[in-house]
Amino acid sequence: MICYQPSGHVAALTCPYHNWIYDFDGKLKSVAFRHGVRGQGGMPADFDLAEHSLVPLKVATIRGMIFGSFEPTVMPLEEFLGARLVTHVERTLNRPYRILGRCSQTMRCNWKLYAENSRDTYHPSLLHSFATMFKLNRLSAEGGIEMDEAGLHHLVFARRHTDNSSAEYDSAALRANEVGYALADPRLIEDWIEWDDGITNSIMTLFPCLNLQQSLNTVAVRQMVPRGSFESELFWTFSALPKMTNARPASACGRAICSGRQVSSRSKTGRSASSCRRRSAASASRPPSSKWVGGRSARHRRRARPKPRYAASGVPIAAS
Repeated sequence: MICYQPSGHVAALTCPYHNWIYDFDGKLKSVAFRHGVRGQGGMPADFDLAEHSLVPLKVATIRGMIFGSFEPTVMPLEEFLGARLVTHVERTLNRPYRILGRCSQTMRCNWKLYAENSRDTYHPSLLHSFATMFKLNRLSAEGGIEMDEAGLHHLVFARRHTDNSSAEYDSAALRANEVGYALADPRLIEDWIEWDDGITNSIMTLFPCLNLQQSLNTVAVRQMVPRGSFESELFWTFSALPKMTNARPASACGRAICSGRQVSSRSKTGRSASSCRRRSAASASRPPSSKWVGGRSARHRRRARPKPRYAASGVPIAAS
């Protein structure tokens, strides 16, 4: 256990168990009581600090996301992800993003439950009534599902602006069809086409427990960290463009809802205030051994406890 804080600044990496101190290259620099106490004990005379460095990871990056593996002969990251998924990662993270916030929530279930949830396209129109009611993401819009050549990774996407009223939705007894619901401030769901492919919503699964998500004009990274056989913790990193890139700006409340915030009307003047209650879900037990682990920092080594990390460029990453 070397890096056990989720964020911060330190001058060196210190193991709290024996107080061994490492530099940022993983080299051992100091050992507590190396020469013993009052002339007794201590390390052998031939003890060499250089022989006790941390085991380095093999590291690869893509658009600011950092992946690491303990397997030195692991296949190249681009080959592991597949050409289609690499293209969509590069398309989604094609410019620096501003971090809006981070949150996490623990769920008492196996991690595979959440991994399956992110691949299921049947439930969103039935469960997520807000997205259906206001036509943010419905099955009647153009969209699709794609996978990499090996079938390991998954992409589901939709184009909101192709959605027209459909008889199936109108006749279905969905919660989203209940009357009496309206937005106090319609700017909440304003968006504009940010990418040339017209995709407004997408969820991409990289590895079984790392998701890159686009919701209208914001992007989020979800990473699920197994905490046991029946417990997991899901980390969210919400981000958005620092400035508008189009003629049509995003309202503050529009960015808030895309980032997962709940926005409530403050007055009848149309002004709104965002109250952030972003708690998510997850699940546990170790994922399959496909070697690449999404988002682990290059400076984390074998003794480091998994914690979330974020790229210095401002592009969100996730750490397992």
